[in-house]
Amino acid sequence: MAAHLRIYSSEPHPTAHVWVESVGQRRVPEIARDLLTFSEPLWIGLRGDLAPLAPAVAFARRASQLPLAGYLLIDGDFPRVGELDWPDAPVAYLATLPDYETHAKAAVARGWRVISDLSDL
Repeated sequence: MAAHLRIYSSEPHPTAHVWVESVGQRRVPEIARDLLTFSEPLWIGLRGDLAPLAPAVAFARRASQLPLAGYLLIDGDFPRVGELDWPDAPVAYLATLPDYETHAKAAVARGWRVISDLSDL
């Protein structure tokens, strides 16, 4: 069964499927509600300032007992590894802005896959 990709961003971006407008941690329930509509294996993409929320979003997905293929972090800072038992699935990193090239190098050091575009996922 193929996995699908769903990307969340806090601002309009060409890679985003959903623009999450709420503020702070209130974004997590908004994303979690949307994730409940996908019962097939899913890559969860979090862009920019949403990327550090990956452990909380992962916890919500696990609680729903829905299948997870992995996480895609795009142009954002990393969550703390081990927070809420994250990562519990493969992680990939995509830097679309030059400011995040050092993050891509750090992702390699963590053993995460670094991709050059979404077709690499």
